[in-house]
Order: sequence, then structure tokens, then C-alpha cells
Amino acid sequence: MRKRTLFAILLFAGFALFSRWLVNQQSDQTEATTSSQRSSIDYELENFVARSFDEKGFLVFQMNAPRMSKDTTSGVTRVSHPRILWPQRKTNKKTTLLADSGLISDDQNEIHLSGNVVVKSRSAVEGNDSQPITLRTEELSFNQTDRLLTSNVLISITAPGLQISGIGMNANLDTEQINLQQQVKGQYETQ
Repeated sequence: MRKRTLFAILLFAGFALFSRWLVNQQSDQTEATTSSQRSSIDYELENFVARSFDEKGFLVFQMNAPRMSKDTTSGVTRVSHPRILWPQRKTNKKTTLLADSGLISDDQNEIHLSGNVVVKSRSAVEGNDSQPITLRTEELSFNQTDRLLTSNVLISITAPGLQISGIGMNANLDTEQINLQQQVKGQYETQ
């Protein structure tokens, strides 16, 4: 065999061994990072439904989501694409909240929604004359006990013939009152 051919084979073999060593090093680092992330997750649920009932057995709150996980290191519970239903027996309406993601407080009383947040309120009874209301924003927090919605960013509210927007909001689901805080603009069209 010629010296050049032998040198080329040795060089190629050395390069292959070095490449394999680099791949193994990167794989070990990725595996270590992934296992440390997994070890910090207390639990992870997929395609779940969580329901809360009052003392009389009536549904107070329901949340569906494709994924939820709790991080033991930070104590944060993350939910992806939550769908939350709040039936309101007093007014016979259903309020539905949708978002890209949510963070649940440690006591599970507050949920902070973010990304394409939509709140829809409509009558739960067929044939009822009440008009549906849709609220859109990028960030929204709600308190389950007090049934309050709050936000500090742009809010857009639409109903048949009505469009209102403003910065910041407080809303009470029980009294059906919405208070926009700043730069409120509205447009009403008769039908």
C-alpha cells in the first residue's frame, strides 16, 4: 500500500473517531440536561379534565387541557391550551375562557392566562334573549373564589352592535360588571 493511501485511511479513521467522540459528548450533555429537567417535574398530566363542585354538588368550575405539569423547583404549575368553564346558576349563563397557556398558583385559587385569551359569556338556556359577549386580550388573571377577572393590558369587548376597548380591566362574573380602567373607546350600532 502506498504511503498516501495509508495516511488517508488513518486520517479518515482518526476523523471518524473524533466525530463519534464529539457526538457522544453532546449526547451526554443533552441527556444530563433533560434528566435534570425531568427530575424537577413533580407530575405531568395529559388530556385531563378537572372539576370543582360546591357543597350542594353543583359544578362551579371545570378546566380541560391537553397538558399540565408542576415543577417542584419553582412550584409553578403550567397548563397548555386551557379551556375553562364557569357555569353561573344565578344568571343561567356559561362563561368560557380559552388561552394558549396558563400558570396556576400554589393554592390553585388563581390562574394567570396568556396568549390569545378569549372569554365568552352566553346564555345556558336555549331561546334566551341574552346576547353573547366576547372579551379578547393577551393576559388575564382570574380568582376562582371571588370569581374576578383582572388584566392590565389591552382589552377588546364585542357584543352584537357593540365594540369597546380599553387598557386594564376588573370584571366580576357574579354581578356581570366589567370596569375598563384607561383609554376606553366604544362604538355602538343600532340594529
